[in-house]
Amino acid sequence: MPEIKNNFIQAKMNKDLDERLVPNGEYRNAVNIQVSTSDGSDVGAIENIKGNQQLKITTDPIAGSRCVGTIADESKNVIYWFNSSPSSGEVVYNLQDDPHSGIVGWSLPDSHISANVNTWWQDIIYQHNSFNDTTLPVFVDNFMVKVKFDSTVATYNGININNVSSGIFNMTNNKHYYTLDYEVSPSSPIEQISVGMIAYFFVGTGHANNTLNGGVASTGDMCFNNGAAITRTVVAVDVDANGNTCVIFDKDLSDEHISKSVHNGISYSTNFLMVSGLPNANYMLFTKKRLLNFDTCNVITGINTLYDFLIWTDNDAEPKKLHVPRSILGTNPNGLKSTRLIVPERGITTANDILVKEENISVIKKYPKNKPLIEEKIEFALTATADFNFVNQVDPIIPGNQLLSEAGDIINIQFDNFIGGNNFIIGEEIRFLETSSLLTLPDNYSVRCKVLENISNITLTFPQPFPQPSLTITYGPNTYKLEILSVSPNTVFDPLGLVKENFNVQRILDTQSLFEKNMARFGYRWRYQDGEYSTFSPFSDIIFEPGKFNYDSKKAYNKAMQNHLIRLTLRNIVANDMPDDVVQVDILYVDSNSPNVYVVDKLRYNDYAHVSIGTQMYNHWKSNQYEIKSDIIFASVPENQSFRSWDNVPRKALAQEITGNRLVYGNYLQNYTLRNNYEGLYEKPVLETSLDDRWSPFLVLNPGQGSLTTTIKKRVLYNDTYFDEQALNNPELDYPFLEPEPLENLFGNPSLKSNRKYQLGFTYLDEYGRETPVFSNSEATVDVTKKHADGYTLLASKIVSTPPSWAKDFRMYVKETSNEYYNVVMDRVYRAEDGNLWLSFPSSERNKIQEDTFLILKKPADSDTLVEEEGKYKVVSIENEVPDYLKRKQKLVVKAAGDATLTVPITHIFTTGPSSTPLDTLLSPGNKIFKIESTRLSEETAIQLQDTGVTVFDFKVGSQYSRKYNIVNITVDASEYTITLGKNIHSSEDWMYSDATTSTYDDELELSFYKELIDVKPEFFGKFFVKIEGDGLASQYLNTNVDADTFYGVNGSFNFFYVSDTDAPGVSVGTANLQNDLTNTSSSGNGEWDYYQSSGGTVNNPGDSNDSTDGQLDWLNVFDFGGLQGNAQYAPLSQWFIDEAFYAGVHPTGNHNGPNNPNHVSATNGNYGYGKGIYNSGAQNYIELSFGQLEPESGTASGLIGVAPSQTINYADFNEAFIWEVGSSQNPVHASQNSVTKNLIPGSQFRFVGDQNGTIYTISDNVSIEKIRRYNHTQWGEVQYRFNQWHATVTNANPGGDPTLLQNGAGNGYEDVWTRFAAADNRRLTYVIPVDKDINSSSGTLIGGDSVTDPNKANSAANVATQPQTIQFIEQRKDEDADVISSSNPVIFETEPKEAIDLDIFYQASDSYPTKLTIETAEQWIPLGSVVVCKSHPYVVSATPVTFVTGWELNNFGELMLKFNIPLDVNGMGLIDTETQQTLTLRFVRPDNSFTTLRGDWVNPVNVPQFGSAFPANSLSISNQTQAVTTLFSVNSWKETAFQINSASVVSNKIGISWFNTFSYGNGVESDRIRDLFNEKKLSKGVKVSTTIDEPYEEERRSSGLIYSGIYNSISGVNNLNQFIQAEKITKDLNPTYGSIQKLFSRETDLISFCEDRVIRISANKDAIFNADGNPQLIATNNVLGQTMPFSGDFGISTNPESFAKESYRAYFTDAKNGTVLRLSKDGLTPISDYGMKDYFIKTLKDNNDYKIIGSFDDKKNLYNLSINKSDCNSLVISYGDQKSTVSYSEKNRGWETFKSFEPEQGLSLSGEYYTFKQGYLHKHHVDGDRNTFYGNYSPSSVTFLFNASPSTIKSFNTLNYEGTQASVIEETAHPITQSNSNRGFYNLTGQYGWLCTDIKTDKQDGDVNEFIEKEGKWFNYIKGKKL
Repeated sequence: MPEIKNNFIQAKMNKDLDERLVPNGEYRNAVNIQVSTSDGSDVGAIENIKGNQQLKITTDPIAGSRCVGTIADESKNVIYWFNSSPSSGEVVYNLQDDPHSGIVGWSLPDSHISANVNTWWQDIIYQHNSFNDTTLPVFVDNFMVKVKFDSTVATYNGININNVSSGIFNMTNNKHYYTLDYEVSPSSPIEQISVGMIAYFFVGTGHANNTLNGGVASTGDMCFNNGAAITRTVVAVDVDANGNTCVIFDKDLSDEHISKSVHNGISYSTNFLMVSGLPNANYMLFTKKRLLNFDTCNVITGINTLYDFLIWTDNDAEPKKLHVPRSILGTNPNGLKSTRLIVPERGITTANDILVKEENISVIKKYPKNKPLIEEKIEFALTATADFNFVNQVDPIIPGNQLLSEAGDIINIQFDNFIGGNNFIIGEEIRFLETSSLLTLPDNYSVRCKVLENISNITLTFPQPFPQPSLTITYGPNTYKLEILSVSPNTVFDPLGLVKENFNVQRILDTQSLFEKNMARFGYRWRYQDGEYSTFSPFSDIIFEPGKFNYDSKKAYNKAMQNHLIRLTLRNIVANDMPDDVVQVDILYVDSNSPNVYVVDKLRYNDYAHVSIGTQMYNHWKSNQYEIKSDIIFASVPENQSFRSWDNVPRKALAQEITGNRLVYGNYLQNYTLRNNYEGLYEKPVLETSLDDRWSPFLVLNPGQGSLTTTIKKRVLYNDTYFDEQALNNPELDYPFLEPEPLENLFGNPSLKSNRKYQLGFTYLDEYGRETPVFSNSEATVDVTKKHADGYTLLASKIVSTPPSWAKDFRMYVKETSNEYYNVVMDRVYRAEDGNLWLSFPSSERNKIQEDTFLILKKPADSDTLVEEEGKYKVVSIENEVPDYLKRKQKLVVKAAGDATLTVPITHIFTTGPSSTPLDTLLSPGNKIFKIESTRLSEETAIQLQDTGVTVFDFKVGSQYSRKYNIVNITVDASEYTITLGKNIHSSEDWMYSDATTSTYDDELELSFYKELIDVKPEFFGKFFVKIEGDGLASQYLNTNVDADTFYGVNGSFNFFYVSDTDAPGVSVGTANLQNDLTNTSSSGNGEWDYYQSSGGTVNNPGDSNDSTDGQLDWLNVFDFGGLQGNAQYAPLSQWFIDEAFYAGVHPTGNHNGPNNPNHVSATNGNYGYGKGIYNSGAQNYIELSFGQLEPESGTASGLIGVAPSQTINYADFNEAFIWEVGSSQNPVHASQNSVTKNLIPGSQFRFVGDQNGTIYTISDNVSIEKIRRYNHTQWGEVQYRFNQWHATVTNANPGGDPTLLQNGAGNGYEDVWTRFAAADNRRLTYVIPVDKDINSSSGTLIGGDSVTDPNKANSAANVATQPQTIQFIEQRKDEDADVISSSNPVIFETEPKEAIDLDIFYQASDSYPTKLTIETAEQWIPLGSVVVCKSHPYVVSATPVTFVTGWELNNFGELMLKFNIPLDVNGMGLIDTETQQTLTLRFVRPDNSFTTLRGDWVNPVNVPQFGSAFPANSLSISNQTQAVTTLFSVNSWKETAFQINSASVVSNKIGISWFNTFSYGNGVESDRIRDLFNEKKLSKGVKVSTTIDEPYEEERRSSGLIYSGIYNSISGVNNLNQFIQAEKITKDLNPTYGSIQKLFSRETDLISFCEDRVIRISANKDAIFNADGNPQLIATNNVLGQTMPFSGDFGISTNPESFAKESYRAYFTDAKNGTVLRLSKDGLTPISDYGMKDYFIKTLKDNNDYKIIGSFDDKKNLYNLSINKSDCNSLVISYGDQKSTVSYSEKNRGWETFKSFEPEQGLSLSGEYYTFKQGYLHKHHVDGDRNTFYGNYSPSSVTFLFNASPSTIKSFNTLNYEGTQASVIEETAHPITQSNSNRGFYNLTGQYGWLCTDIKTDKQDGDVNEFIEKEGKWFNYIKGKKL
């Protein structure tokens, strides 16, 4: 019969084509089959498939576990897989982050935890070795354990678990608290409990009295106490005497009870005692932070192996890295215990029982938070004094005399006044110099000696010649035997041996200084056991020890600015918070002016021990100290490490790959969101900054001085130990003690450079050191003014915003952008010809000063004080050689004067008779030509003037000298010389006359004529010259540098009067003080000063006693000054006067336009008073000098104001401010007074003409000169009052108002008052001038024998008026023949920095400070050794002994406790304010001189049951500015006083940072560079920098970004996998239109990025350029990630990276969005789902794209297996019809071969074998055994095929046969009723499994073939039709 035959040679399914079109050899569907064919054969054999087998494992995964990630390491033949416990207990896990969070009313669902079952939850990593077929756990993380209680109560209130009641183990008084041990049986999950776990307590069912829910407890109710969850921390897991394992808690449970709880929103009060009869079904949950954090719903696809490392990222937590061999060593093979840390380099094994922490397995590594502590030893010259006479033998020439000592003489000397130590050292050299000498040691000396022996307090006996008795001498203390090495012949000595000379003595050091010409910083870094390096620690402050100020013009450098450091020890290099897996500490060094960082040494745990502490030897690591013995530094670290402030390892990442031995992450999360801890809202970081004194326990405070700017520095020795645990815990050592070494003042101390603006900022850091940009604000800026230049200051701040919860630390940064400055030392000062000053400087200073430089005067000559005035001078000119003017010497040639007896009067020189010489040729002010008689001059001088060559002339009277005048011409005739000067004699020099009215010359008048010579002095050599303005300040501070005979020249003069009212305070009634007792010629109400109330009240005259100048007529009389103009009464003049007179009001400064300005004498404020004349206030002397009658009158241009009815009156209408500008061109009337006002400045000198004492007064610079604008007799309030009176009568009908109120005969009308107010006689300008001397003192100014203020000097107004006093402004001048001597304590200038570029660069300026105090972070905030001070009572610092911090600890209530070496001196430190009962802020000065603070509040004694007694009376509660956190109390059993501190935020507490940028010498000089030399090394601002950003700082998901690490090289030991350096180009962004990155795959030399919508090829470690035809051409490059090139085809991986599988260079994956399965090969992307399965995958993938799609490759069968999981993470789904979820693609057949019934969680291949995972178990496939059996379950094979030959032909099918193996045989059974076996045949006696046809279908009929019969190798049977 005809036969239609089908075969299976194509071996693939086809679900796409119409059934008529499916090719022969393909089939419609298949399950659990495989098709075997041979090349060229037309036969394809269908087989069922082999099953899988579960492999042995040492411990079974927890029920419900799921494999969430896998990877095969072909190099080691191992598989790793990650198992996650079910997602139960997550709420408890979250609670344990804050066990006292107060979350209440929460219960665990019964479905997850049964109260009667003990269990645990764990994440675990397994390893299977295919070589030896072994499986063992690599890493175990037991994150939660449940243990139920038993009802039996054991002794000591212990909880008996699992009904084992014996062997209770009690451990008492452990670390100051009691603990109880809770015994468990071996069958309980006790091994899973680990130290550090937190226990929560739950109430089960059946115990109504103990419930939270009204008597009926639901399983899982958590227990609370006072609103907080009851918790305990496991401190140990131990074994008792009976071998039972016990859990030891940190605190007892015996007194814990629930006092208030909340459940379902309802509060309940109970008396539930936790351990007294706990019911059945109560249980504990032990939790800890989940390390691996696997999630059954999260498939981990970013997994790699690299040598021994297993590295992964899960997009949910920190990327992690595991060292597999060590992890296996730390993991118990039974898989029950959490993995312990193994660090062989530090001897850490499982016996240490240290749990692995997240920090040990994270890719990112923790960083050192604190800089090393620096112990510096400095050695300055030991100094002393001695009285000694250096003589040795009798003078052979002069009897009785002795000779000066000689070299080799042996002498004994007793010393006094030791400074810097207390003894000399045998063999050292000491030098002597007379104390009377102006020179200084050690460079200058008289005697040098060598120390031979210390003979202090020794008694010696010397035999004497017989019969004299022996001589016994006892030497006093500090007596030494010396050998003289040399003696200067100029040494002062007494040859008679009677008088001892006093000598200064100084030791000569022979110790070589460390870093003498360097400014060094030290830091350190950690090396982890896998070879990673941490980032650098904060570097120390500059290590530099200046000497005593020693800067003079001879040396031309600052000798103090050399490093006097002789020994340097670094401490705290092994920090308490250092991770346990750190195996090496590198000591780092950086020079101030170099960016390079160098490694000094590498310290390891097991290094050789060579540090002696007590009697024990330790190595550097264990002693926690390292001594720097030389300044020879070793290799530098790579340059990029300097820019590595922190590692930007992604917080989370989805994709990971290794390319070029670098880690690459894609689609990663970085940065954080600034949300605070409480509301979770964004909060802008805000910082407040202030300037503070630099506090230090190393500063001796001077009692009675209120500022630290007057401190003297001293250093501290630590007895070769420091405040670290090694020292404190060493029983051989006492506590370290402070031993002061006081030094003299003027030693350089760290400080902030003055005249600078500083901006502080801060950053937040997470626990791994990821750091924000700098946050700063306007409140964070501080101006440090010049007045701080002699102090020692620091920056203090506090953060006033709430830190976000992720921020574990914060760090301070400083911005200061000024350019460099220089100190310059002045040698000498000279007066320039134009009145300015020439300053000479050593030529070595030349490069410091340019033409545009400004010089700031910092220190005066011969003084150690700061010049506080601005003192800024622009360089007018610079000369490298001496200016010509200075070289010209004026030599006196001719001097002419009358003799002492006046036998030859001075007038005879000028003329022989009164009328012989015209007035215009007399020597007189205003003339420049004068004549003198040649014969007289010749007689007087015997020299012919015309022959002398004189060119300069001046004259003097007594000590008063005129200006110098150039002589331009001398003519001579027979009788006289005619002398022509270059300019007129100055008008102020009329003091040449004894009577100016008669032009009578003073008898002491003396004429001098000079000749100019060129004189180049030795002092000019090696100098350059700078010209500056010669103002009064310069004259005051620089002229003291001129050590020569001086005289004074007059710069200007003016006449003044003294006006004093009898009514003025301090003036006696009736006393006539010069111009006094002025008669009030006006009647009351007619010009008297009146005070009018704003309410229109009555006149209130302050005292019209006729003794006050309170009326206009009074002041007209004053300003008439007795008729100086010689005309009628009241012809006033504008004059100066000393002011002790009445004033009616004060004109305010600023804007005064308000009608009732309270500062302007308004109708509501009568601000009248009296001038004070000459007076003193405290220690300061003053003189009030006024200029009165200020012209012009106000309102003269506008006339009367306010006459229109609609007008109002405002002071602005009258305010003509220019009137007050005396001495200014703004007021031309009084512009001429500039000659006076220009000299009214600090530093100006003046004297009173006629003062017999010749006292010179100087205007003080420490108090500002005040200018006051005064109204003499009429105030503004009177004007306003009179206007209001008149204006009230003004109407439209009567616009003039009441005329009597406008003008009246009494002068009280508005217009009358306005006229008085506007008058010039109503105004005077007063200068309140501070002066250096008391003018009124007995030694003060005397004029004619009387005081300048004595009324008897001129006792009538008439006399005074015509004889005013005169003040002269003067300046020092020098004798031209005198030398200018350079000072040994010279003037110091500072150059003003050039304008700075405002770069937004902030320098790291502090350690990392914690945001919250815990036992782990406490030492960050207050390190051991911090000294306790209180700013309000600073002198406690010098108390003995010093109070310092010795430790931190938790007390038996879990409270944080700070301990001290001695009890706090509460009263002595002034901690308690006895009036307010408030405590002051405690300041903890840290060893680096920074400080932190805590604040206390008074606590009354209360009964505290935990202590059993009341707190001591001096208890303190310490707060952190906002919340109370501690109690201070004394515990007798301790030897410390303790500060109890609960965990609390301290970020808002004030801190002071140790950062500095200069050394202040306390004298105004601030230095920042070596020796203050040009271009020498200078103090840098810091090593690490950061900046602010304009954009808000936010968490950022870089979904299209890539970021890569440093390189790993196992051969060279380089492991930079943790280094993600932001300063380098380590990122690459893909086009965001490609979608987010989901998977990375390294293929050959490319990195393939599988994005959601595209697949991208990225050139790795190379790049590409494109030719003109568009084809790429590879080029070499340094780029780690180069050009990106998308593959053709708009396909991606959607969001299913788990679908990825690879085989060799091929990769397979799905694009669920497009419903496509793809293959990436060398030919690009191929949609393999199109091979007969397109419709299927569109429906399966596209319509169900929330499913997990697991891809794996079966190397053994060369199949890509694709499995689809439902999104509930727990079960699988058949997604299409009745097909199974796994389908296989055959690369050989280029099609989808079959569905398979196994449903894996993961799958992979290793060494040619295929493995899958189910419920956490590993299964191997294709094993012999039951076929079609997977995970223990059997599923049959099936295939659906088509007979579609000649589809258009109608066919009739009779039989069906196949060629193959056994067919199915159904065993025949008897008929159930008849028991007949009529159908029973020989073939079906026994049933067999085999092939059968369950359905055959055509378009006409259905049928089946249940059995086949074998015949001739074929199996056949008839087709049986099915009933319709």
